[in-house]
Amino acid sequence: MITQLNFPNINHLFLVLITFLLFISIISFKYIISLPCNLTFFFLNLFLCSYLFNLTVLPLVPPYYNNITVLSIHEAGHAVVAETLVPGSVNSVRLFKPWQMRWLLLFGNETMGYTNIKSSIKTQGTLSAIKNDICVNLGGLAALEVLMPENKYIGAKNDLEQIEKWVESTVNSGLLDNEGITWNSLSDQERSQIAHNIIPPEYQRAKNIISQHKEEVLVIAEALRKNYYVTGDQVRSLLVKNH
Repeated sequence: MITQLNFPNINHLFLVLITFLLFISIISFKYIISLPCNLTFFFLNLFLCSYLFNLTVLPLVPPYYNNITVLSIHEAGHAVVAETLVPGSVNSVRLFKPWQMRWLLLFGNETMGYTNIKSSIKTQGTLSAIKNDICVNLGGLAALEVLMPENKYIGAKNDLEQIEKWVESTVNSGLLDNEGITWNSLSDQERSQIAHNIIPPEYQRAKNIISQHKEEVLVIAEALRKNYYVTGDQVRSLLVKNH
C-alpha cells in the first residue's frame, strides 16, 4: 500500500507567510532603532505581502477577459445605442483593468466594465422609457452579435438580469394596463408572454442601431481598448466625426 502525502494547500501556506511578514513588520518598530531601516523593512514586507496576496488569494479573471476587444465592443454597443436613442445620455464608458477585476471577483462582483448612462426611467417612468433602457442594455449583446457573433453572450449576464427586473416593473407599476395585477400573481406562461412581447422587439431595435453605426462602435471600442476609459463627450465626438 502506497501512502500519499497530503501537503497543505499552497494558498494556506502563503497566507501564513503573509501573516508572519506583517507581524515581523509591526514588531520591527519596537526592536529596530533606526527609523529609515524600520520604514525600509516595513514597506519591503508590505510590497511582498501585496504581491503574494495578488498571486494566491485574489481569484483569477475569467479567460474571456483576456479578449479585451470583445469587452470593448460590448460596452461601445451600450454607448452607441444610448446616444442614438437619447442624445447626451452617456456620461462615461469604462473597462476594468485585470487587477481591478480580480479585486471585484474577490467580493463576488463579475462586472468587467460599465457604461454610465442617465437612465430615462428615473426621469420619465413611462413604458417607452423602460423600453429605451431595455434597448440600451441589449446594446452590448447586439453589438457582439453583429460584429463578433461567436462571443455575443460575453458580459451580458448583468444586463439580462437587469432587463428581467425592468420587465417585472412594467407589470408591478401598472404600465401594461394591468392595474391590480402583480408579477408574482402571474403564471410562468403569462410572464414569458409579457417578456416575449417586450424584449425581442427591443433587441431587434438595438441590432438595427448597431448595424447602422458599426464603424462608430468599432472606433469607440478601439479608444476604449487603448485607454480603458472614454468620456461621454468623447463618445459624442466620435459619433459626430464618423456620422
